Amino acid sequence: MRRRGIIRGGLKVRSINMKLHDALRKICSESGNIAIQKKSLVYQLADLHAFDEYPETREAIKAMTAGGFAKELYRLSLRKAPDDYLKYTYSVCDALVRKKDIDEEIAAYAVCSVSFALGITENAPEPGEDTPWPDAGGNAGGCPLEGSPAERERLLSETKSEAEQGNPDAQCRLGIMYYKGILVQQDYSEAIRWYLKSAEQGNPDAQYRLGSMYYNGTGVQQDYSEAFSWHRKAAIQGDQHAQCFLGIMYGYGQGVRQDYSEALSWTRKSADQGNIDAEHNLGIMYREGLGTAQDYGEALIWFKRAADRGNHDAEYCLGEMYSEGQGVQQDYAEAARWYRKSADSGDPAGENSLGNMYYHGHGVPQDYSEAVRLYRLGADQGHSGAEFNLGYMYHHGLGVSQDYAKARKWYLKSAEQGYDHAEDGLGDLYYFGLGVPQDSGKALGWYRKAAEQGNAYSQFSLGCMYDEGDGVSRDYDEARKWYLKSAEQGNPDAENRLGDLYYEGLGVPQDDREAANWYRRAAEHGSSQAQYSLGYQFEKGQGVPQDFGEALKWHRKAAEQGEAESEARIGLMYRDGTGVPQNWSEAAEWFLKSAEHGSTSAESDIGWLYLNGLGVRQDFRKALKWFRKAADRGEAYAERNIANMYYDGQGVKQDFSKAAGWYRRAAEHGDSDSGNRLGNMYCRGLGVTQDDAEAFKWYRRAAEEGNDLAQNSLGLMYEEGKAVKQDYAEALFWYRKAAEQGNELAQYGVGRMYEQGLGVRQDYAEALKWYKKSAEKGCMLADISIGQMYLDGRGVRQDLKEAGKWIEKASGKDA
Repeated sequence: MRRRGIIRGGLKVRSINMKLHDALRKICSESGNIAIQKKSLVYQLADLHAFDEYPETREAIKAMTAGGFAKELYRLSLRKAPDDYLKYTYSVCDALVRKKDIDEEIAAYAVCSVSFALGITENAPEPGEDTPWPDAGGNAGGCPLEGSPAERERLLSETKSEAEQGNPDAQCRLGIMYYKGILVQQDYSEAIRWYLKSAEQGNPDAQYRLGSMYYNGTGVQQDYSEAFSWHRKAAIQGDQHAQCFLGIMYGYGQGVRQDYSEALSWTRKSADQGNIDAEHNLGIMYREGLGTAQDYGEALIWFKRAADRGNHDAEYCLGEMYSEGQGVQQDYAEAARWYRKSADSGDPAGENSLGNMYYHGHGVPQDYSEAVRLYRLGADQGHSGAEFNLGYMYHHGLGVSQDYAKARKWYLKSAEQGYDHAEDGLGDLYYFGLGVPQDSGKALGWYRKAAEQGNAYSQFSLGCMYDEGDGVSRDYDEARKWYLKSAEQGNPDAENRLGDLYYEGLGVPQDDREAANWYRRAAEHGSSQAQYSLGYQFEKGQGVPQDFGEALKWHRKAAEQGEAESEARIGLMYRDGTGVPQNWSEAAEWFLKSAEHGSTSAESDIGWLYLNGLGVRQDFRKALKWFRKAADRGEAYAERNIANMYYDGQGVKQDFSKAAGWYRRAAEHGDSDSGNRLGNMYCRGLGVTQDDAEAFKWYRRAAEEGNDLAQNSLGLMYEEGKAVKQDYAEALFWYRKAAEQGNELAQYGVGRMYEQGLGVRQDYAEALKWYKKSAEKGCMLADISIGQMYLDGRGVRQDLKEAGKWIEKASGKDA
């Protein structure tokens, strides 16, 4: 499975405790009978819990739940719970605890927090010294969510009074209350007004918060320049949050020219004050070499500092570094440990990556079911990589029952976020018609979306569709363009196909050398098909110097991956003694491997070895078995061999009728030798009714396919006028075609036509030339004709001695 998931390389703005946040939001959204104002309070509390930006609030709640109060409240019977909202909170938390999605402590905080927010807990611990509500300057002031309504009204009144008198800390505090809707109706405009008053008096916390509102466009039009200005003011005064934010803005070039050196400087200032987000961000900068030399060791130090203090993004990054072996020895077990920490925090990226570890069995036992569970957790939070991976598991039936409809559902969710691998997956579903009607047009559309994002797999698939004219007009130029894009990313399939284009001259001039270059690239990237093709080119000396040693090397590499055709080529090299000593046993071993991997040519070849007892014990039964396997897939050579076995009665009862039937099958599959033999059978009436016209038909078909025996037979039929009008010129035409291929009978025929002036002007010298070519190959008829020409002095000086020599030569041969 390809490694998928969101790349976690960005600088971190805030870290979210997703499980608690989601639990509280779920409570609010699903309790329709609860008063709107109560929902609003809990929404705000959920936000307070969620963001590390407000650690003081989180600590205050923790303090209020100290001494076992929260756990005691959590364990209350549902029958005793005083409010429907609290009952619902309890039931949600109880279910989450039993599923081990959150621990009991977090559940306790949730229940207690809702209790306080709704004002239904009257015997809560008093704030005291250990339960401060810090003001902007860090001074204790009391928690605005604690106490009776009268006490909260008093706190609001005092804060407003101090703010209106110009106290910058109170102004900042009042801005927070309006921003969060605490004790007042939420009002971003009022928040900005009070933050601005405080910020203009130099309050760094107000400056930072005001900058954040401009950054996010909250209550004001988004303005990075203004955000940068206020963050810088706060950062100069040493505010660690602003320093961290300033590093982010320099890093992304937001409101200021991008400057990684400045980003590094401000991020370090924040990290040196212990800001865990900055520690994480500093790790990112060292890992990626942003503003500094790439230094995995330094990145590891900062990630560990942040992770040890609970930064879940840093935990995730440590998982990546151990998984990739960056700055440390690759250690999948340690990677899985850090990914698990991230996943346990509810981080969807961590859940996705831990799922990948279970998928591959890296650092954990391979477990597709566990991978599915983790992918689902991430997918349920909208993580595009996890959505894709879950779809992939349904697509291929890994850890779940195969379900193309669910695969499409999750691919679509991921693709809607622009995730290119999901777009590629959807392309596959439509291309192959899996769970949807087959639709090459829709497949093309999804492949194009992913390809335009740089997805190498879709670029290759798009190239294939243009290459084959599937769902689009065939266009080799367009195919080559997409193959090239994919190949530039190192996709061996695309590199191999580019080699094919050059080898076959499709859309480009035929170029064996360029083909070999692409095959070599693909072969070095592990493509077994390219390794086969490169081996073949070395065998034949096509685009590379002929080198049987190199050929054998690349065929062996392909064979190690189970490439059947390379196994067959190795078998042929041992059979023929090409580049290796001839070894029939070794040939048989390779042909058998190749045949078992599905090569039809190897099935025929191993059948031939069994037929002839070469490298194996002769076994007609096994020969026929392998020939039939190949014949069942239309292998003409195997069909011809079966025909031969029936014709000769080898391992089967001689049966000319069956032989003719198999020769016909082989001939129809393009085997010209079988076509010639079928012509012979019609000519002689063996296994078929004698029929010169049918013989002529099959001779002509085989002759046009280049078979020299059929060409000679066809010439003879034209010469004798059998099943066709006698035509000496046509006879000479076919004799000459066969003669030029070295057929001695046809060479004799050409000589005879010139000697007798049949279809051509009589020419004894030309006749003697062709007779001698035929005689050199052992044709007795040519020997006799040459002797007769010397005897009669036709085309040569009469020479009885020479004539006797040729006639004596002929008499020593079998008729």
